[in-house]
Amino acid sequence: MKTISQMAKGLGVSKAAVRRYLTDEIRAGHTELRGGVIYIDEIGEGQIRSRFRSPGVPALPESSGNVPDNVSGNVSGVSDTVSALISTLQRQLEEKDRQIAEKDRQISDLIQSNLRLLPPPEPKKAGLWAKIFRRRQ
Repeated sequence: MKTISQMAKGLGVSKAAVRRYLTDEIRAGHTELRGGVIYIDEIGEGQIRSRFRSPGVPALPESSGNVPDNVSGNVSGVSDTVSALISTLQRQLEEKDRQIAEKDRQISDLIQSNLRLLPPPEPKKAGLWAKIFRRRQ
């Protein structure tokens, strides 16, 4: 038998989340109150545990610590999938880096060719105040 706190810790959820799934049916047939603490038996624990399972997500390991074989197989498959995804993304990133470097080179070439086409800048003409207060040498 486990307390609500122990169940919450085992499921990785809050005590309030466990209490939310304590239906009247579970309370009536699968709990025991001792010293102000609610204890849930194995059947009630299984019913609450099943409410936290999502489709496609393996069941949480039992308190014995044994991990089912199908869970370790799923982890290996996921690991292979993630590795393949990472390598694909890495190749795409390298290609994008190459494309950006090529565009940078093209932009630099265009800037250089445009600078050659521009006429040289005209010397700045002296303004009125510069003419009036010109220093004599």
